[in-house]
Parts: sequence; structure tokens; C-alpha cells
Amino acid sequence: MKNTHVVAAGLVMFGIALHSYTGLVEATSFSLPFWLWSICPYAIGGLLVIAGPFQVFIGALALIAVADLLVFRSIFIHPTSSTAPIALIFMPLWHLVVIGPIGAVLGWFFGWLARRDAERQVSK
Repeated sequence: MKNTHVVAAGLVMFGIALHSYTGLVEATSFSLPFWLWSICPYAIGGLLVIAGPFQVFIGALALIAVADLLVFRSIFIHPTSSTAPIALIFMPLWHLVVIGPIGAVLGWFFGWLARRDAERQVSK
């Protein structure tokens, strides 16, 4: 198993665990459709990493995980408004449309920097 697959599996498991905890412990009742909607960005990112040489999607998964942690904190740990839980509904869409692509670009950029550094080390 490649290192990228191990990291992707860890990030996907983190997302599933976080949203399972939110649905089973923090919510008043568990909703399977809402849980599936919440883990959709992790599942898509994980499948893209496994499907081919898409190491850039590690960046997307990492940024999605950070955004989910910030949303969890703003809703359950340190809520600042009564409308904060609305983020639970819309964050998966934001993950797929905005945060994931930004993370993929960042992942590509850092991968490019690492490859460039490795090529410089070999040429010396």
C-alpha cells in the first residue's frame, strides 16, 4: 500500500469518525441520509486518491478535515450564535465546490515543490 493511500485512508476514517460522533452523540436522533451527505466529500476524495495517481487529493482531504474541525468547534465546543448548526447542512457542499478544489491546488503545489527539490538533490 502506498503512503498516499495510507494518509487518504486515515483522513477518510477521521471524517467518518467525526461525523459518526456528531450524528450519534451530539444529535438528538441519527439521520442516515444526513450522515451520508456529511461523509460524501471524504468518500469522493478517498476514491479519487485510490483510483489513480491523484496525490493532489491528499491536500483536498486534509483541508476538508481542517474545515470540519473548525466547524465542529464553532458549533459544539464554542458556539457563537444560534444559527451556527446550519453549517452542518451546507459544509459538505462547500467541501465539494470550494474547499476541496482549493486543497487539491495546494496539494499539487506542494507536490510540485517536493518533486522539484528531489530533482535538485539528484542532480547535485
